[in-house]
Amino acid sequence: MGAAMEEEKADEALKASEKKLRDVTSVLGEGIYVLDSECRLTFMNPEAERLLGWTEAELLGRNVHEVIHYQTANGAPLPADECPMIGVLRSGVVYRTDDDVLTRKDGSIFPVAYIVTPIIEDGKVVSAVSAFRDITDRKRMEKKLRLFSEAVKGAPDGIQIVDLDGYVIYSNRAVEEIYGFCPDELRGRHVNELNVDPDFADRKIIPSIKETGRWIGELVVKHKTGRTFPIWLTCSMVKDDKGRPIAMVGIIRDITERKIAKELSDALNKVNAAIGSTFDFNEIMKRVVIESTKAIGAETGCVNLCENDYWALRYIYGLPDEMVGTRFSSKEVRHALIAARTRKPVVVNDTHRDERVDRKTMERFGIRSLLTVPLIVRDKMIGALCFHYHSGAVPFNDAQVDFASKLAISISLALENSRLYAIERNIADTLQDVLLTVPEQIQGVSFGHLYRPATEVAEVGGDFYDLFELEHDRVGIVIGDVSGKGLEAATLTSLVKNTIKAYAYEVDHPASIIAKTSDVVRRASAPTMFVTAFFGILNIRSGRLAYCCAGHPPAILRRKTFEVSLLSKSSPIIGAFERLRYVKGSETLEEGDMLILYTDGVTEARKDSEFFGEEGLLSCVKELKPPSAREMPELIFGEVMDFSHGKLSDDVALLSLSLSAASSK
Repeated sequence: MGAAMEEEKADEALKASEKKLRDVTSVLGEGIYVLDSECRLTFMNPEAERLLGWTEAELLGRNVHEVIHYQTANGAPLPADECPMIGVLRSGVVYRTDDDVLTRKDGSIFPVAYIVTPIIEDGKVVSAVSAFRDITDRKRMEKKLRLFSEAVKGAPDGIQIVDLDGYVIYSNRAVEEIYGFCPDELRGRHVNELNVDPDFADRKIIPSIKETGRWIGELVVKHKTGRTFPIWLTCSMVKDDKGRPIAMVGIIRDITERKIAKELSDALNKVNAAIGSTFDFNEIMKRVVIESTKAIGAETGCVNLCENDYWALRYIYGLPDEMVGTRFSSKEVRHALIAARTRKPVVVNDTHRDERVDRKTMERFGIRSLLTVPLIVRDKMIGALCFHYHSGAVPFNDAQVDFASKLAISISLALENSRLYAIERNIADTLQDVLLTVPEQIQGVSFGHLYRPATEVAEVGGDFYDLFELEHDRVGIVIGDVSGKGLEAATLTSLVKNTIKAYAYEVDHPASIIAKTSDVVRRASAPTMFVTAFFGILNIRSGRLAYCCAGHPPAILRRKTFEVSLLSKSSPIIGAFERLRYVKGSETLEEGDMLILYTDGVTEARKDSEFFGEEGLLSCVKELKPPSAREMPELIFGEVMDFSHGKLSDDVALLSLSLSAASSK
């Protein structure tokens, strides 16, 4: 009785265990079957039934090898002694594979990945459990991947395929060159390991691909050596025949060279702007060496100039100051001589192994790599621009060589412009001095004058002034402004100035003189040219001032009591039309009074949108401490420059005059 009850309990426990097994395995996504020690089926879950086409009842007790594992992928028979499942039952060792096939009830073969695990009791294998899954889709994808990899393995861009979780499945040869890893080292890595930002792919790239199907952008990644560099990445989703996502593919392009080229292009524009902002040879060369060495990334830079039979080191960056002035023979700077002869850059990536350099010179200054470009002005070699690496043999890339070559052309143009500017400046200064020349002194009057151009450009301005003595104790006073600049303006300025002066010896009143001058100008100049001018004749005995203001800013009269007023009588500009009526004006100066004349560059000086203006000038003249006429122009100009923060929008001319103490009434 007791034995029967024990047997019944054991049977119930077995059934309960079997039910639990069926419940658990029925929800698994893998096929499960159990073999006894003779390879006969004792259990099979619903997924295994679906995949194999057999029911558990149909296979129960049958030899599994003979029913579902008796042939290979090509249909050849698989002997029992070569069957891995039987091998597990014999050896007791777990077997795993993802390259095998099983046969369905209808005789068709399908690829599977499976694991067979032995069940051991008392040291003996009593059964085995096999879990398998259909990998038809994966095999199909792998076949496509093999075809794809053959097609893209030689592509210039990196091609990489990752699974939906971001783990690398495939990389072509270009990826190895980009990252420094071989494909086997990359396979199985998560893409986050390659990015500088370790979770960027999980945060941005993969979610974007899953949501929109693609991601495009720039990314900073890590080379196998640890250096970082930029890539341009284009990613998209890969789907199977049923439209289900199965992988992600990325096209990778190393844009280091492109970025360097862009940075050097921007730097070249910056250097060009720097050297284009001055015509001074020394300043140009100083800026070139500093800015270009920084831009190209070299450790030091210099310019050697040809001086007779030697090359003199004149401009440096990163080198000791005491090296400036060092002279080299042609043998010592052989690389510069080669650049001079070939008119091309000389690139030496390792001075220890290149015969184009003088080894002793390189060792003396610790130079391991150098780039030299010739500096040529008017088809004559004037020197060489050199960049160096000292800490190691660093190769110069194409972008750096291109930058240096283009820079050399810019320098040559800048230096030629500097030479032409020096010539033009000399001509302009000489001509401007002639147009602004006044006597050192005139008996009976004290005076001061000033001219300042708005820019450094070597061009004659249109502002002019003059003082000259006339008969009968009279002094002629002229200030004017011709439209435009350059030779045409200078010609008209000379014409106006000399015509006024010539007529002043024949005609008494300034208005008549200006009228005659206007007729001359109208006939002799282009219709687009015009002149504004103030001309006055001062009697130094009586203090009487007769004047005509032809379209010019009104003169200021500052009394010895510090009251200021404008000489308000005004007339048309000179040379605009014929038969114009010019108005006579008169005023009387006493000892201590001052006449102040100016061009519109004074009143049109700006601070943002605010002008210095007529009111500002009147206030300035009134508030200045009582200076002499000689000092007044400099004081007014100082106030104008303070107001405009040192920037002029137009040329400035100032002329001030007062009766001297020696003149009598």
